[in-house]
Formats: sequence, structure tokens, C-alpha cells
Amino acid sequence: MKNEVTQRSPQLPSSLLFLCVLVMLLGLISCGSGGGGNGGSGGGGGGGTGRTITGVVRDFTVLPVPNVLVQLTGTTLHTTTNASGGFTFTNVPAGVTTITVTRPAGTGYYNIAVYKGKTYDLAACTIAIPVSAATNIGLSEITLYGGSDPNNPPPPPPPTSGCP
Repeated sequence: MKNEVTQRSPQLPSSLLFLCVLVMLLGLISCGSGGGGNGGSGGGGGGGTGRTITGVVRDFTVLPVPNVLVQLTGTTLHTTTNASGGFTFTNVPAGVTTITVTRPAGTGYYNIAVYKGKTYDLAACTIAIPVSAATNIGLSEITLYGGSDPNNPPPPPPPTSGCP
């Protein structure tokens, strides 16, 4: 007589299977949610893509500029630069192609910035995010013209002729 061992795949009861599928679906639905941030931490938003955008804002003397407001154009997601002038956005929504930069109030900074050799009038222009298939996008330094001391006149801003 032969001893046979039959192996069966474990079967989940249908109610447990339904619960597992429901939990999975709820997890997928809440995947892109997140709040905005400040102090250099960015916020995600519903429908995020997993892209991360980081950058640094410095002045013409290469000092970091804290408290610069950076916003993903066309969204409510924003952050401020930290003490090192850095900012980060995580889980950036699809379709975001520019950022808006606002100089710190009550300082000697002009509404002028230079990024990748192009001069931006911050009151009217947005800064283009590099087009990349990668999920991590790093913005090389954005340079604000002026200085943190409003009583110490900074050099005049470069001439601008609209948005680059």
C-alpha cells in the first residue's frame, strides 16, 4: 500500500478575500494624499506621481536665502526654504512644469532671480522645472539679487525684458 500525500493550496474564505481586496483598494485610493509643508519639506497631493523636486536658493554672494516661498505653479502646494536655502517637494502632481518663487518680505532682495543663465522677474515669471523622465529632479541654484539687509544697498538687479 502506498502512502500518498496530497498538497492543497490554502483557500481563503470569500469574506476574508473580499476584505483583503477592499483594504488593497482603499490603500491605492489614499496613495497620493499628503499635506503641504514648510521649512524645506514639501507636500504631496492627490494623484501624485512620485516625482521629487529639490532646489536651493542663494543670493549673489552665494549665501543661502531662508524663508523664500516656493510654490508648485497651478497648485496649492508650497513650502519655504530652510536655513540652508533648500526646499523639497515630494509626490509632485502630474502636469506641474513650473515653480513660483517669492522673495522674503522686508528684506533687501529684489524681485529678480537668475536660474540657468536666465533672468526672471519674480513678480511676473515662473521658473521652468527641467523636463526629465527621472523621478528626482534637482534644480541647481536659483540666485536672488539683493541682500538680507534692507539698510545695506545691494547691487542693482540685472535688466529684464519680460519672462525668459
